[in-house]
Amino acid sequence: MKKIVKFLPIIFAIALSAFAVSACKEEPPANPPAPVSQNLEFRQTEGGYLVSGLGECTDSEVWLPTEHEGQPVIGIAASAFYDEDGIEKLHLSSSIKTIGAFAFESCNHITEISVNEENPHLKTVDGDIYSKDGKTFVLGAFWKGEALAEIESGVEKISPAAFYGCGLIEEVSLPKGLKEIGAHAFQNCVSLNKINLRSSTVQSIGAQAFKGCINIKTLTLPSGLSSLGEYAFSNCTRLRSVVFGTGLTSVPRGAFEGCTKLETVDLYTKIESIGESAFSSCYFLSSVRFSNVLEEIGAWAFLDCRTLAELDFPQSLKTIGNYAFQGCDYLTSISLPALVETVGNGAFFGCRDLAEVSFSASLQKIGQYAFYGCKNIAEVELPATLNEIGENAFVGCTALSRAKFIEPSGWSANEQSLTLTDEEMSADLLTEEYVSYTWNKA
Repeated sequence: MKKIVKFLPIIFAIALSAFAVSACKEEPPANPPAPVSQNLEFRQTEGGYLVSGLGECTDSEVWLPTEHEGQPVIGIAASAFYDEDGIEKLHLSSSIKTIGAFAFESCNHITEISVNEENPHLKTVDGDIYSKDGKTFVLGAFWKGEALAEIESGVEKISPAAFYGCGLIEEVSLPKGLKEIGAHAFQNCVSLNKINLRSSTVQSIGAQAFKGCINIKTLTLPSGLSSLGEYAFSNCTRLRSVVFGTGLTSVPRGAFEGCTKLETVDLYTKIESIGESAFSSCYFLSSVRFSNVLEEIGAWAFLDCRTLAELDFPQSLKTIGNYAFQGCDYLTSISLPALVETVGNGAFFGCRDLAEVSFSASLQKIGQYAFYGCKNIAEVELPATLNEIGENAFVGCTALSRAKFIEPSGWSANEQSLTLTDEEMSADLLTEEYVSYTWNKA
């Protein structure tokens, strides 16, 4: 018993030492912090920083940080990783809220983009990136190379450039309730040939949303569509027909520019204006049905629509813009409605087959070069309301032999008074002697 008591202090000291050593050991964290790539480029913005480029980072697997210089990293800037072929995987931190348009354009070796599970703003579904609430489709998994792009139900908006350049997508299934397709959303999806726009609930299509989708052949816009962006369907080179819904009131600038195979356009809805270059370079466009409320045709709207042979302008039309029908080679006759007061500069420039022109009774101005090179016009009757003819308006009209001025008095050109009672002489003055001057009526 005495021996046991003798050794008790020693045993107690050893136990106490072991406990102390055990207490000094740190428990490993339950969720170790994610790695962070170094030497990335950043740009300061409201609320924090955007990742603006790869900088000197050489990682093939890039991990975005949550902070930079003590402030949150809240997004990826537009075109941030453009043409960075060295990136194979990219991980978005929990602080990332936004991804700018074209952020990963020409990143041809990416195989994965993931979102931190603790991110309260974004999430991934089958590789695609959505807003956390599922209402916005942010970025398509372009690296998967799938032919069918399916978008989850509940999505109301497709973000700008979400599918930009996804060259293998052939079909897109749009969910019910979708309201907005962002700018550039499907631009250069060169294999896309099927998209259910007609039966969709889409209200807005952004600028260049389908530009360069060269395999779309027919298009019927939804009845609820009220906003169409500039150049939305430009360079859809196999598109053959377009039918507009009842919600649009204008065709924006360049909307169908360069749709070289487009043959028919039906605007017989509520279209009040056609924007600049809306249908320019639609070489095979032969039939256009205008709406009966159309008031304005913009500059270059039908430039080089070479096979457009007939125009039936509605009585509501007021303005024909500069060079609106330049190069419409097959156009043979036009009749300007009563409300048209100005024919824009070069409006019918080079319409080589144009032979008959009927001017409106309220016409006030014919712009310079308006009928340049219309070599088949034989005679014109100019209304009493006309008070200005621009320089070279009828230059190259080699067949014009009679020009009847309803009000022949008061005209001058190059500070010279003109006598316009003789129709043949008037034609000669219009096409030769005073062709390079602006004519005015006092």
